[in-house]
Amino acid sequence: MRIYLKEEIMKKYKLMIICMLFAVNAWSTVPQAERDALVALYNSTNGVNWTDNTNWLVGDPCDNNWIGVSCENNSVTKLLLQQKNLVGYIPNEIGDLTNLTWLNLTVNSLNGNIPTELGNLVNLDRLELWSNTLTGTIPVSIGNLTELTNLALESNQLSGVIPTELGDLTNLTYLRLDNNLLTGSIPSSLGNLNSLENLSLYENQLIGVIPASLGNLTQLKYLFLNQNQLTGNIPPALGGLSNLKTLYLWGNQLTGTIPNSLGNLSLIESLSLSRNQLSGSIPEEIGNLSQLRLLILNENQLTGNIPPELGGLSNLTSLSLWGNQLTGTIPSSLGNLSLIESLSLSRNQLSGSIPEEIGNLSQLEYLYLNENQLSGSIPISFGNLSQLIQLDLVANQLSGTIPAQLGNLSQLQYLLLSVNQLSGTIPKEIGNLSQLQYLFLSLNQFSGTIPEEIGSLSQLTRLYLSANQLTGSIPPTIGNLSQLTDMSLSRNQLTGEIPVELGNLNLLSGLYLYSNNLSGEVPLTFSNLTNLAISDLRFNALYSNNQTLNDFINARPCNSDIAFCTEDWQYTQTQSPANIQVIASSDDSISLQWNEAVYQAHGQYQIMMAENPAGPFTQVYETNSKNEIVYTQGGLNPNQTYHFKLTTDTDPHVYNANLVTSNDSATISEVTDGSATTTNLELILSNVQQTPAQMIALESNVLQANNLVDISYNLQISNHSSESLTGVYFIHLLPDDLINATWICGNATNGANCLMANGSGDINHLLDFPANSSMTYTIMGQSDVIDAGGLIIVANVVAPDGYSDINIESNRVNANLDVIFANSFEE
Repeated sequence: MRIYLKEEIMKKYKLMIICMLFAVNAWSTVPQAERDALVALYNSTNGVNWTDNTNWLVGDPCDNNWIGVSCENNSVTKLLLQQKNLVGYIPNEIGDLTNLTWLNLTVNSLNGNIPTELGNLVNLDRLELWSNTLTGTIPVSIGNLTELTNLALESNQLSGVIPTELGDLTNLTYLRLDNNLLTGSIPSSLGNLNSLENLSLYENQLIGVIPASLGNLTQLKYLFLNQNQLTGNIPPALGGLSNLKTLYLWGNQLTGTIPNSLGNLSLIESLSLSRNQLSGSIPEEIGNLSQLRLLILNENQLTGNIPPELGGLSNLTSLSLWGNQLTGTIPSSLGNLSLIESLSLSRNQLSGSIPEEIGNLSQLEYLYLNENQLSGSIPISFGNLSQLIQLDLVANQLSGTIPAQLGNLSQLQYLLLSVNQLSGTIPKEIGNLSQLQYLFLSLNQFSGTIPEEIGSLSQLTRLYLSANQLTGSIPPTIGNLSQLTDMSLSRNQLTGEIPVELGNLNLLSGLYLYSNNLSGEVPLTFSNLTNLAISDLRFNALYSNNQTLNDFINARPCNSDIAFCTEDWQYTQTQSPANIQVIASSDDSISLQWNEAVYQAHGQYQIMMAENPAGPFTQVYETNSKNEIVYTQGGLNPNQTYHFKLTTDTDPHVYNANLVTSNDSATISEVTDGSATTTNLELILSNVQQTPAQMIALESNVLQANNLVDISYNLQISNHSSESLTGVYFIHLLPDDLINATWICGNATNGANCLMANGSGDINHLLDFPANSSMTYTIMGQSDVIDAGGLIIVANVVAPDGYSDINIESNRVNANLDVIFANSFEE
């Protein structure tokens, strides 16, 4: 029994020894140094939180299929851990994976330096560390990796210079160091990389010249040096890169001319030299590049004509020459570019007409000819550009009308024609552009009405029609533009009311209706515009009596740097006179008074009279200024009813070229007396004086005096009748251009008494005059008059109720004191 137990124990012991030996053999398949290097990488990059760390740290890396690890002959040959959320740094031990041929740690969150020990990986064929946050310099030791064909370190934060030793990597076909912080110059040694097909150094801070040695890279297909600070000329040697397909040198500080030799790049498809300081003309040899699809030369200092040879680039899809100093006409040969999708010639000095042949470009989606000196009309052939998405002709000298054929452009999203000399009406066919988002027609000479078909543009977000000569009303169909965010109809001759439908535009943030002749009450629906940030209604004839609406509009003013934008919105509105009342009547006259207009820009009131309340009303008087707020109508019949209504006019001025007229006021009616007592009042302006010393300081060729001018004048009121008069109205609103004004009353005769001996501000007094008495008001102030109208003085006296003045004309004073422009006075 003991012998049997002993034998069983020996069998189990031998089995345990065999298992231990097997386990030791399993752990030793990969060299310990390599396994330790992998473990070090796992620990330094937070392996526990990788997105996939399957089998890592379990047994042998190869036998247990650690994710991303490949082996040959018991050694790690590939380590591919891209997009695994590696967070941390690359450990120095990585250099112990000496049989590695492919290392890919891209698109992770690795930081810190690239270990110098990577230079030990002499079998490495591909090294890819792009799209991390690696810092520090590129190790010189990478120059030891002579088997390397692919080096991709782009999209990190690497700094320092590009090691010249990279020029020793003669097997390299792919070198990407772009989108880092590299400085210094491009090593000329890179010209030794005669197998290189892709060299990408863009978006760094590289300086110096482009080495001519890069012209030795005869296998090169892609050269990206853009967005650095490179200077000097483009090496003509680059014209020898016979396999080149893409050359991007844009966004540097390159000078000189474009080498003619670039016309030898027979396989090139993309050529971008934009945003440099290149000068001279565009070489006609560029027209030899039959495979070219992209030619981007914008934002340089190129001069001369556009070579007609460019019209031979039959594969071209994008031609960008904008932002240069090109002159001459647009070659008609560009109409041969049958595949072109984008043509940008803007911001040059091109002149002449737009060739009709441009209308042949059936694939064209983007056409930018803005900011040139083009003249003539918009070609009718543009209506054939069925794929066109954006058309920009802004800031030229184009004339004529908008072709109705543009309404055929069913894909058009931007129609930009502002700042030209276009005229005629806006064609109703514009309403067919169902995809249109921007319609810019400002600063032209368009006339006629706004077509109601514009309301069909359901995708429109910006509508700019300002600074034209448009008339008529705002069409209610504009309320259908549910996507509209900005609308400017300012500086036209629009009339009528704001349509209630405008309140449907609930995305509207900017509304500019200023400097028209719009009138009437602002609709309550205006307050539905809850996204409105700017509401500019200045210089119209609008009003609102709704305080909630007024508060809403005032809370959305135009820019405070613009005149009158800080005032209540109604301050610049030409509104009908308020508080009209009859202050006196007789058997043959009726005297009216009303409140002075709030908006005091030069203008006048129109007084209309009728014998029937339904009209017709006939204009009987126009005041000399808005300061004249009294009018006496004489020559009436006794015991007859007369009806009056008034309007306010504001004359054209610097902020509005239109004569703006308010709505009619409410009608006021009065019956003349059966009889009246006659009287004879007289009002005289006299003794107008101006300080001579200050006249010397004036400059007649400017709009404002250098110094304030002292001004004074007398207004004498006399009762020449034998009747004593009680309650004579004397009304004198001081001229708006007279500042620091005061007055005194004196020189009273025959028992006349001044109501007040002195004062300041407007005069509105009820005075008593004994028979054959008089008194004189002396007004004193200063002026720096800034308009050609000068100082306008108006004053009125009105006989008491029941008195008929024998000479009504002598009851008023109208005088224009032209201080600056005539340097004299008129009485």
